[in-house]
Amino acid sequence: MHLEAELLAKQAEVDKIQALEAIKQKEQRRIRAQLRALEAKVYRIPQRIRKAVESGRQRSSELARAVVVKKQRAYIPEMRSLARILVKSGCSQAHVGAVIQRVARMAGKDLVSRAMSRRTVGRAIKEGGIASNIQLGHEIATNKDFTASCDGTSHKDLQYEALHIALLAPSYEDPSAPHTHKLRLVSVRTTVNHTSESQLEGIKESLEAVRKAYADSPLAKRTQISLEADEVMLRWRGLNTDHAADQQKLYRLACLWKAECLHAQLGQVKIISQPSDALIETMLETNQQKILDAGGQQAWDALTAEQKTVREVTAMRQLSIRLGKEAYGDLPEEKRRELDLFIWCGCCMHKELNSVKGGNRAMQEYWIKQNLPGPILLANRDNAATLDGIADGEAASTAAEKRAQEVSSRGGVKTADLAGALFNHKDDKKGAQDTYRNYLRENYGRLTKFPDTSNTRYQSYCEAAAELLVYKDGLVSLLDLIKDKKTARTLNHMEQNVYNALHDIPTLTELSVLVLYSQAITHPYMRVIRGSDIGDANMLNYGPYHREVLTFIQKLIDEPALLLGDTATYKTGSLDGKEWFRSEAVAVVRELAPSLPHLEGALVAFLQGSLATWERFTSEFAPGGLIDLATATERERAWMPATNDANEGALGSFRLHARMKPNSTIQAYNAQATYTHNDTESFMGAVLNKPEDHLHLMRMARAADSSGLAAKARAEQVAYDQRVVEEKRAKDKERTQKEAEKTARFLALAFVVDLDAINKLSSTQLEDQLDKHRRNGDKEIGLKKLSTRKADKLVKLLDAVTRYQTRLAAEDVAESTVEGASEALDSHLDAMEVDD
Repeated sequence: MHLEAELLAKQAEVDKIQALEAIKQKEQRRIRAQLRALEAKVYRIPQRIRKAVESGRQRSSELARAVVVKKQRAYIPEMRSLARILVKSGCSQAHVGAVIQRVARMAGKDLVSRAMSRRTVGRAIKEGGIASNIQLGHEIATNKDFTASCDGTSHKDLQYEALHIALLAPSYEDPSAPHTHKLRLVSVRTTVNHTSESQLEGIKESLEAVRKAYADSPLAKRTQISLEADEVMLRWRGLNTDHAADQQKLYRLACLWKAECLHAQLGQVKIISQPSDALIETMLETNQQKILDAGGQQAWDALTAEQKTVREVTAMRQLSIRLGKEAYGDLPEEKRRELDLFIWCGCCMHKELNSVKGGNRAMQEYWIKQNLPGPILLANRDNAATLDGIADGEAASTAAEKRAQEVSSRGGVKTADLAGALFNHKDDKKGAQDTYRNYLRENYGRLTKFPDTSNTRYQSYCEAAAELLVYKDGLVSLLDLIKDKKTARTLNHMEQNVYNALHDIPTLTELSVLVLYSQAITHPYMRVIRGSDIGDANMLNYGPYHREVLTFIQKLIDEPALLLGDTATYKTGSLDGKEWFRSEAVAVVRELAPSLPHLEGALVAFLQGSLATWERFTSEFAPGGLIDLATATERERAWMPATNDANEGALGSFRLHARMKPNSTIQAYNAQATYTHNDTESFMGAVLNKPEDHLHLMRMARAADSSGLAAKARAEQVAYDQRVVEEKRAKDKERTQKEAEKTARFLALAFVVDLDAINKLSSTQLEDQLDKHRRNGDKEIGLKKLSTRKADKLVKLLDAVTRYQTRLAAEDVAESTVEGASEALDSHLDAMEVDD
């Protein structure tokens, strides 16, 4: 037993030794593995060092090539400016970011940002519009005077108004350059209608938006130049529009508004300058009147806080105006004249345009007055079919024929209009535009478009007349070519009208007159009004020049040989004595003159109609008027351009923009247009260039983005349309009800035919009897307004009664004749039955 235990102990000791040896061998293997791994790491150290060095070099190269375009997660101002420039150049907002990235890579640069999004580009454009408003506010605030001009148009059944201001502005590129007059685009905006009141409200809102944008900007706080609403109006010195009646009314309303603002400001100064006791008494009176106007203390207490605020503001405004009128009356005459300065002037191009219309109207009347066969009728296809079989000049017999004659036109202007629709149609898919251009290029070596008479363009009809006469033979050949190209070998109705007109002597006479007038008056006038040397010219200084125009036209009327005579030249027949604008057109007219027997008479008639129109449309320059009596200093303060082209151009640009980008809003167009037109980029670089300025622009753009202005404008338009329709329907209903009551009353009224009874009728009863006769079909009585005296009404009623009795007698005779014939027929039928 002892031996076994000893053996077991020895065996355990051997096992322990073996286990320790196994552990030793395992540890040795682990150590050898670690040594091998360490040797491998040591072996890779040079490679890793080389790789790290290479990576560092590469990252340094990338950092050197990269361009930082964001700062604090926002694109830097230079990138936002670049986005606006690309959109201005025609790049789509959605592609601006990709274009910038691609151009940067081509330049060997990488942008440390993903591509700029369409939304960010849109906000950058809005920032440009806000910056433009701040610029306008700053320029108004630093100017003593500015003038405004406006125009309107309809587009897709909505009304749009454009507004510009003219003022002295510096060159932001060259601060040392003297200030010059600049035209600044304020806005193109929608209005619910084209009334003068709506136009004035639009001007107010646009100018207030400019003022508020500036007042809220860091620039105003930095420069400490304030601009109050009434101050803006006091600096407004003139209005430039076309000559329509609504624009004249707009000027009158603007005068009243400007006077109200002047009185309000003078009143505020007077309130502040009052002694404390007097000021307290004035405020107490105002407060008592405010409560009385609300209906008493109890009614005032029932008002909401907002309603009370509105009434308080209104009461203070009324107080300021009342006190301001008193203060205005105490001012010396010279000071009142300075404050009242506000001048209206009409666009010079509209003056010339209407002079042609007036001249053409007089020329058309010339043929009738002289009992001469005028130009051939150029009726459209439907009216021509109605008038088929009636010789030109022959009286129509049916209502349809009379209507067709009334609406159909003739003459040189109509021919130019038809030719424009044929050779330069406003729909570029229609007409023979390319055929015309190719023909002229091959036969005359002249690649040109026919004047655009399909749209409203200055001088387009006169230019078309020159084109028709200069290339008359060629155009006749072209029409023959167009005819023979067709399978049917016939011209369509419009083409045939143009063809016939080019062979009609009176029509050629009118075309010749249009050419002579344009060369003698229109183009010389345009050289002065629109010439390249006009520079900073003030429209208000053109009064003497317009008197020269009137004098020269009268001179041509008195002596047509200055323009038509064999020895006539541009020195005698042109307004400015310079070379004809289109000498070949004048040469053609001279060549045609022997075959145009009434050329001189038509020309004189045209000039007489034109002169009368010029006199009417230059009335603002009349002796004794505002412009004529204004001093040189006052005219300079009310500086305005010679034409209203800027507003018409802005509206035309908007229509093109809306056609290309139909989903774009008017707010987006305004932002881009004002930023571009007003050179706001230069202003931002020179004045609006502080970090707080750019941060303010981004905040305002975000606020504008979420304001929903476009949706509000649409809702206002829909609400206005609905309100107008409801008002009209209510008026129609009221009118129908009144007419029904009136009809019932007159049906119950008996005709008075007894002479003694008629003589006893009152004036009102006489009028009732006359109305009953009118309703009974008597059209010889005439209008009610033509007979206001009782004696006149009595005479008309006696005549009406005579006609009434005569008609009754004739009806009785006719009825008895019909009855007699009916009885004879019945007797004849009865006799036939007996025979049977």
